[in-house]
Amino acid sequence: MSYIKQLETSSISLIVPFKQLKSIAEELIEQAIQIQVSVNIESEELNDGELRILANFDDSQLSDEEVRSLSKAGFASSEPYRNADTALDAIFVGRYDIQPTLGDEEDGDYYFIVEIEYNDYQRSLNRK
Repeated sequence: MSYIKQLETSSISLIVPFKQLKSIAEELIEQAIQIQVSVNIESEELNDGELRILANFDDSQLSDEEVRSLSKAGFASSEPYRNADTALDAIFVGRYDIQPTLGDEEDGDYYFIVEIEYNDYQRSLNRK
């Protein structure tokens, strides 16, 4: 008998590779303006030890109308933290916490860990 099945899950941790978040941000931007824009994912450690994820892109080749459309979709070249939040919100439903640890995959790509309540995880899986 597996006793672990008798326990209730509280929260889970998920690995989010930078390349995956980059792909999602680029897809969301393309959906908003029908133009491919390259996104660069970075991180910064804040004074309190918190890890902030940033999604940077260059909008200098975009028209004013395209920049406005991106802003309505939650993206602005001057707000890389907001861009990352927009991409993360496309993944997760509800509240999530970025853990203050940055990892390095074998292929050289970085990743971060997100902790999410199990119920929100289930809702995220069922999102359409």
